[in-house]
Amino acid sequence: MDYPAIIIGLGSTLAVSSVILGSIFYFLPVWLSQDRPSKSDLWLSALVGIIERIIYFFSAYFGVYEFLAGWLVLKSVANFNKEDSSPFLRTYYVYLLGTGLSLLFGVGGAVLTRDLCGLPPVPEQVVESNR
Repeated sequence: MDYPAIIIGLGSTLAVSSVILGSIFYFLPVWLSQDRPSKSDLWLSALVGIIERIIYFFSAYFGVYEFLAGWLVLKSVANFNKEDSSPFLRTYYVYLLGTGLSLLFGVGGAVLTRDLCGLPPVPEQVVESNR
């Protein structure tokens, strides 16, 4: 196992995604004509996003997609609400946007790291179990 490549891949994934997602979510309320969230809300969202990108990265890198799916289910159930008001829907869509982009960055970073390590993009045990 190539530990330095994994550390560099994860670090690069977190650095690039944090800058891009931080910028998007800092300016998104302005684009939606809403008040900006408090700094504590931004930091909490950033922390959760970093943790979930780490989960997505390692789940994809090692081919443990069940763990990735479990996290998404847990996160969705925790945020489930039947409210249909416009502010709630905006908040929910921002949540979906953040989750989707974190998933894209985490899995994408793992696939790129596997490729740079000379490994197939998807672990072989995942490919064999789908045959």
